[in-house]
Amino acid sequence: MERIVLHIDMDYFFAQIEERENPQFKGKPVVVGADPKGGKGRGVVSTCNYTARKYGIHSAMPISKAYELCPEAIFLPVNMQLYQKVSEKIMEIIKKYLPRSIPSESEGLLRGSPKWEITSLDEAYLDISFLNSYKKAENLAEKLKKEILEKEKLTCTVGIGPNKLIAKMAAKKAKPRSELRSTTGAKPNGLLIIKPNQVKKFLEPLDIEDLPGIGPKTAEKLRVVGINKIKELKKISKSKLKDMFGVVGETFYERV
Repeated sequence: MERIVLHIDMDYFFAQIEERENPQFKGKPVVVGADPKGGKGRGVVSTCNYTARKYGIHSAMPISKAYELCPEAIFLPVNMQLYQKVSEKIMEIIKKYLPRSIPSESEGLLRGSPKWEITSLDEAYLDISFLNSYKKAENLAEKLKKEILEKEKLTCTVGIGPNKLIAKMAAKKAKPRSELRSTTGAKPNGLLIIKPNQVKKFLEPLDIEDLPGIGPKTAEKLRVVGINKIKELKKISKSKLKDMFGVVGETFYERV
């Protein structure tokens, strides 16, 4: 039985919930985070909707910078109690798609379950190898996305692959505002499937920062020596990467 992993990631989760609760916000830039206080506030952006991202706003950006980029945006405080309640409802929906009844995390589920793993309020992995078919996996993903939309009025993106890493990267590239969405075969509704024989073709043209674990600082060191794409990273030996980044360098080698 080949392994098939599904990664589900809710789209701009906190801000999307705020749009759902406040329909008048739809189409306007919405930023969830700290109070900007006329551009002098402290704190950072927790998340923002895609309209706000057109202005260059992104998660973890200083709230004062976000205000500078788009002072007309709707700035909202983090309503964690609401987001947690919505997350619980979504995870209950996801749980139904497993082959057997597994208790929710609140009932004692341990993170890291071989069949079901919640990684944050808006992300989870499902091991759906029991389907033994990528076509059946696609059908399951379509049904899951549809049920979440119908019951919670929220959209999500799904990536499916032979392991967690590929599933997560596929979901990222299937996002509505991903620059590679049109070239990776992602469906318009946010679903991308990468089969085992497609992994190499999928990975090689991606930028090194698309590989989980490689942030701007690490990427800068790699770019200095002419490594910009994953296909170039694959040519570097394990020992060379270890010399450059220590033990984490070995992780990069194994991931590509």
